Amino acid sequence: MTTAIVDPGHYFNATTKHDDVRDVVAHGTTILFFRPGNGQPETVQLSPEFTRQGRVAIKQFASSGTSVRVTSPDGNLVFSRPELTVRAPGGSAPEDTPEWYTQKFYGGVLDMVTGRAGVFAARFGGCDFSLLQGVAGELAECQLISRRDKASRGYFCPRTNGFLQSLPGCTARSMVTFLASGDVGSHVVLKGPEGVADFFLAPGEKRQILLGRPPAEPFALRIHGEPSSLTNIVFDSDVAQPFLYGASPSAIRKIASYADAFVNRAASAAAT
Repeated sequence: MTTAIVDPGHYFNATTKHDDVRDVVAHGTTILFFRPGNGQPETVQLSPEFTRQGRVAIKQFASSGTSVRVTSPDGNLVFSRPELTVRAPGGSAPEDTPEWYTQKFYGGVLDMVTGRAGVFAARFGGCDFSLLQGVAGELAECQLISRRDKASRGYFCPRTNGFLQSLPGCTARSMVTFLASGDVGSHVVLKGPEGVADFFLAPGEKRQILLGRPPAEPFALRIHGEPSSLTNIVFDSDVAQPFLYGASPSAIRKIASYADAFVNRAASAAAT
């Protein structure tokens, strides 16, 4: 049995205008989480954490250019924050550093009260910060991956380690394109039933992998490298939402069992 990954790194981050609701709904980084319950209202807490790469640090508190919208299992908006204020742990970061580094930020605790049970969707908008896995604490969570037809609407990721599971509606082959967009290249390892693809991408180099027909077990995917590594990922498929991605296969399976109803709503989510 495949177990959850302890240090999973980032999700695949989308690039959107954080203050454009329609853009966030259609193209934002979408994290699904499952809330069990008995119908009694309870507080659900999300604790997003981010990283930012660069050579110049920013001050301890900063407007992140990142928004979040959370919808309930029936598609209704239950929480919204137009812009998160992020906080660097352990005091202010240095004014300048001679080498490339990764700076971590907390997005605060986001509280919402709900009695609904099922799969909720948290959509993050923005492009300056990279979202780390582990948004919903102890609740089962994973990312809903959308098809991207061009690189400008692809995802970016500094490093990640997780499992890529085809959704029930994805019955044909899918193409994944990896492009090293950082200063020093990226190392990609993709393991599936047809074998292992293990390769290094030099800066500006790309590689396409054709995934076979969806297997019962998920693909294992790892992207890593130096602190300045950054990888762009484009998913091309015959369906709009072909994959779920996350650190825990059991969480992915749980959420996938509700996926048909959610995906149908996701395509027509109201931007209100």
